[in-house]
Amino acid sequence: MGYPKLLAFVGKSGSGKTTLVEKLIAKLSEAGLKVGAVKRSHHKVDIDREGKDSWRFRNAGANPTILASDTFMGYMERIEKPLDMNLIARQFEGKADIVLIEGFKSEVIPRFLVVTPAGVQDEEIDNVAGFIITEATQESLKSYGKPVFYRNDIAPITEWIIDYTDGR
Repeated sequence: MGYPKLLAFVGKSGSGKTTLVEKLIAKLSEAGLKVGAVKRSHHKVDIDREGKDSWRFRNAGANPTILASDTFMGYMERIEKPLDMNLIARQFEGKADIVLIEGFKSEVIPRFLVVTPAGVQDEEIDNVAGFIITEATQESLKSYGKPVFYRNDIAPITEWIIDYTDGR
């Protein structure tokens, strides 16, 4: 299986990225692909709860720690600097055909730009595989020579991603 293909969805807050990625995960899974997902957060994130045993282990100095049950595992590690997407992608090796990523707009990976009615800035189109639009007036983005999909029309986006993953 090897390393999965990576595909990011970037755009302004409130543009519909999360809902789009959620729908794509369901459709791609139905089509038989193994789908991983990564969400970029600029907020403090902690899957642990204060006072719980694993939280106590971390606060005593253990790094990394794993919280494991019979059906789920949570891996936690303090890091000195933000992770790059290549390191994150390695976590999916042999486990996913495609990893859908929300955010990480500064990473050099293929991406779909989810366009708001305000349009796009030229600097936003670096590494763009295509555009996700909400309005017919945004069809002019086709002039960039990249695919343009409507955000609520999931089937053609799903087909594009299946082709992108070599139909795995």
